[in-house]
Amino acid sequence: MSVFENNISQIRKYNPNLADKIVNHLFDESVTFEFVEAESGDTNLLYKGVLIHDNRDPQKEAMNIFNQLKDSSDSSVTILIGLGLGYLFKRLTLSSKGYIIIYEPNLDFLRFTLEVVDFSQEFANEKVFVASSKTELIKFLDSVYSYQAILNLAGLGSCHTLYSEFVRDLQLETEKIKNHLESNYLCLFEKSYEWVREGIKNLPILKQSNDIDVLRNAFKNLPAVIVSSGPSLDETVQTLAKYKDNVLIIAVGNSYKTLAKYGIKPDFITFIEVYDNTNQLKNLDISDINLIAQPIANNNVFKLNWKNKFAFYSNNDIFAKWLSKIADFSIDDYENKGNVSYCALYSAYMMGCSPIINIGLDLAFTDGKCYSSSSPYSGLKLLKGKEEKNGGKYYVKIEDKEEFLKHYKSNDSTLSDEALLTRKRQELMNGLTFVKDQDGGLIPSNVNYESFIKFFEQFAYDKITTGLKIYNASPRGANISGFDNINLEEKLASMYNLNLDLPAVISKISAMVSNPIKDSYDEIKCNIELMIEDIESFEPLAKHALEAADCLLDSLAQDMRDFNFDRIRHSASILIESYVKFHEELFDNNLLLTGCVFKDLTEFTKVFENESENTGIDDLMAMGTASKTFYTAFLYKVVEFKELLTSLYLDEKNNTTLGVY
Repeated sequence: MSVFENNISQIRKYNPNLADKIVNHLFDESVTFEFVEAESGDTNLLYKGVLIHDNRDPQKEAMNIFNQLKDSSDSSVTILIGLGLGYLFKRLTLSSKGYIIIYEPNLDFLRFTLEVVDFSQEFANEKVFVASSKTELIKFLDSVYSYQAILNLAGLGSCHTLYSEFVRDLQLETEKIKNHLESNYLCLFEKSYEWVREGIKNLPILKQSNDIDVLRNAFKNLPAVIVSSGPSLDETVQTLAKYKDNVLIIAVGNSYKTLAKYGIKPDFITFIEVYDNTNQLKNLDISDINLIAQPIANNNVFKLNWKNKFAFYSNNDIFAKWLSKIADFSIDDYENKGNVSYCALYSAYMMGCSPIINIGLDLAFTDGKCYSSSSPYSGLKLLKGKEEKNGGKYYVKIEDKEEFLKHYKSNDSTLSDEALLTRKRQELMNGLTFVKDQDGGLIPSNVNYESFIKFFEQFAYDKITTGLKIYNASPRGANISGFDNINLEEKLASMYNLNLDLPAVISKISAMVSNPIKDSYDEIKCNIELMIEDIESFEPLAKHALEAADCLLDSLAQDMRDFNFDRIRHSASILIESYVKFHEELFDNNLLLTGCVFKDLTEFTKVFENESENTGIDDLMAMGTASKTFYTAFLYKVVEFKELLTSLYLDEKNNTTLGVY
């Protein structure tokens, strides 16, 4: 193959859309590239009168920029703005151990450089990615970023001339992007234990339910409407009621009260939340509606009287990974991003639906409202005060506090009602941001919504080559690139009655397929029994390690003149040995247990995997503190999880069902 073909073949492995763009790109007649010689004898490039590399020594320039990076360790991520002839890129691949994402927005450069410089060896590195848009950049960052990793931003001096707007925007957004990446971990830290716990409790129901995969392409090229619960739903719901028989309807749970008010019964309702939000369906008939839910959704949702239950096994969920490995089924192309509307959209895509029309997908506070008027959370509003009162600042108003608390208040919350309301107001104001609306202006939103917008944009970008048509009919809400903004009335009026006998279709398909959970139930029970045994065998080791951590911290708290170095060395040795044993013999063999202590295990691992050769007091203190935190969490959460598994397993032995809930 030619140099160009070698380069493109590597990019195509992870970014086929970009590979096609580069291959099909045609240079504008005004575009000129000229090779010139730098003082060092290295080749330089002149583009539109701008020298791309330092004219004295491009190699030295690359080394100087590399030396300015904050970190280049295994977990670091360096965003390289601009490729040029690759001097800086090649230096990064030689000297950095971390991830490298080339962000080159100019297709002229990519096409030209990939034709003249062989990067096939560097591109073969699994830690190297090429992106030409912010959507691609964030997608790769999401896939490689690890907790508290260093995010570097690097580029040649010429980038400030050629890409001044890109550089400025990226510099301004780097902290926001990092916060977005960190928030993914914070969500895992907060909920991972609840997720695996609910997943285990749902096993008896999953055994009797279908995988959403059984409906793959079952509704090929049939139109679908995804109903979210944003404020604009109040404007579009009557139109949907008028044409409800023309489309397949997949709704999020929080929107059903609004739909029911207009006589609309969705074909599917989606849930992903681990907390109990069955109040969203209170006094509503769901007996003819099908459930689509992640297996880690709250157990009470699964226990409701649905027509059929379909599990959505997301590929980024620890419980789903554990279960799919034992039951031997693939979840590689199941994708969710912690958003129930995204789950509904992806389900429609898997079913083969096209076009897919989204309504109520505001992802912003349209007209100061947070949700549609019939939503259980409709009383929550973000309003802008009058100039003379508060300088035009935004404030949160909660109407009908009693009704709002019915849905927001946790069953086991120890906070007072007023404290809960105050916390909700603070959450909203602390996360306040602004995003682009559909007219090109700005609209108030939330940092979580802002992250979801990026996820939806990534979905649209990834599906370009499939021919899938995605529309957004959420008037005045946030703009989502890749979703065509349309008028719902005009779109639905052009469609015809589906005449779809959905129960018959589902019944026929379900009778033809097997349930991998049911088929592998004996293996699942065996794995649970072995997991119980492993936890029991590691309990005394955890107690011993916790004592060693206390001993180490106590020893280090003494005056340095009174240090008992033998005692310190002995305690540290126990902790290092325990770390290795727990990783290699427990967590490497029991994926599900990582979800019980995800936060503590992540921070525990980070301390022990630190490659620093410094073994000073600070390092020993960090080792002792992380160990104490981890083993304390283990003896509480993992042992509690063992008790849950034991009760379920014993019920299975005695009652032939894995637990009774």
